[in-house]
Amino acid sequence: MAVSCMKLGAEDYLLKPLDRNRLLSSVKKVLELRKLKREYSLLKQHMLSDSLENPEAFAHIITQNKQMNYIFKYMEAIGKSDEPVLISGETGTGKELFAKAIYNLNNYKGKYVSVNVAGLDDNMFTDTLFGHVNGAYT
Repeated sequence: MAVSCMKLGAEDYLLKPLDRNRLLSSVKKVLELRKLKREYSLLKQHMLSDSLENPEAFAHIITQNKQMNYIFKYMEAIGKSDEPVLISGETGTGKELFAKAIYNLNNYKGKYVSVNVAGLDDNMFTDTLFGHVNGAYT
């Protein structure tokens, strides 16, 4: 019965007697899978469209390259997510401009803060990202 249900589209199955932890785990897994499918569908739909939804978010990035439009569309797609984004690249390539655009696309309530971590040692890097308790260094 379980195999035929899975073939028809069931995401999971539970055995009797019902284990509460297994039930919670199964529900979380299904909800996460649905969320990923929805995000994938939106990303695919957005990437196949011809225009940007929020061109004003990229107004400070000056380019004539048409391939940059694909990057902008990708940024629009991921900019609505609360997942962390890693932006890497050579010095002077506009990483901070891209970070600001993603920030603007997400409509965060807090203030945008840019941090250049290249000049920070390990302690200052950790301190900058996670904070510290007063008197921790004395």
